Amino acid sequence: MANNLYIAATGPGSGKCLVVLGVMEALSRSVRNIGFFRPVIEAVEPPDNDIQLILNRYNPGLSYEDTYGCTYAEAHDKVANGQAKELLNDILEKYKRLESQCDFVVCEGTDHTGVSSALEFNFNADVASNLNCPVMIVVNGDARDPADLRDAVGAARQTLEARHCSVAAAVVNNIAPDQMKAAAKAFAPDETDSGKIHLLPADESLARSTLGDVVTALNA
Repeated sequence: MANNLYIAATGPGSGKCLVVLGVMEALSRSVRNIGFFRPVIEAVEPPDNDIQLILNRYNPGLSYEDTYGCTYAEAHDKVANGQAKELLNDILEKYKRLESQCDFVVCEGTDHTGVSSALEFNFNADVASNLNCPVMIVVNGDARDPADLRDAVGAARQTLEARHCSVAAAVVNNIAPDQMKAAAKAFAPDETDSGKIHLLPADESLARSTLGDVVTALNA
């Protein structure tokens, strides 16, 4: 059984952070020492909001320095200089340092900042493969046709399988409530029944929430 999970979104606005929080909350009920890792963050200062929130609630004893691989600027420089393999190895080295301290590690993928969604998902797939993490795919279902959602999940799976990554599950988030039945029909019944596909309806109260609201709700 894997002792890690990589949560990656196929594009911006997916609600990935809320999915991460849900996974962390569920794991916290059965795993004592959960680690959290982000391969790339915006900058060292100010600290990454997602890392701070997760550490404060689930494992305040971890060092912030151990919970990320590098910054976007460092990653872009290495890729531009033909050092993509070195970048992946650097991220792996920092991940292994954290992994040695934890019983389970949840990795949160990048935030689709400044590059195309396809290229960024490919990068997350490469990182997940290098870390040997099964992947949970998160897809934004807002204003999208059910067939398009099925195709988006299928394309993400193909990208991951091409890199020899196992797919733990897919979360299709923010589906219009009146489209839930059509979305369920778009996927095979065994996928939704077995938990391979999770369909989440849009919730206006969550759409309007701020990070401060989440912190208050969790008493973090």
